Amino acid sequence: MPALLLSGVNSFAFIANFGIGSKGNLAAGRTLTYRMLPMTKGQTVTISIEYPPASSEMRVGLKDSSGVVDYESVSDGSGTAAFEIAKDGVYSIYVENPSPVSIHFDVSYLLD
Repeated sequence: MPALLLSGVNSFAFIANFGIGSKGNLAAGRTLTYRMLPMTKGQTVTISIEYPPASSEMRVGLKDSSGVVDYESVSDGSGTAAFEIAKDGVYSIYVENPSPVSIHFDVSYLLD
């Protein structure tokens, strides 16, 4: 299946049959959540992100239906973080820009 790529802040790209991504600009201090997904205990979600400038930091993670966020910080312009689901529920992919500048990002995830 070819990848479908749409441009824009809230667009999504189907990456094979395994994951979905988003790309766009995220202003300083802002967050983005997307894709509410049912997940089961024991599944692993791997989130990858790329962004310039490499001197900035980004945070990626999961937000549960109660609003609780579990994230890891990523630096040097790219990184990957894996999260094991501790309990069944609905989760969203979470991206945060804690830096003082707007950042263009490209994030994707795989759900095993």
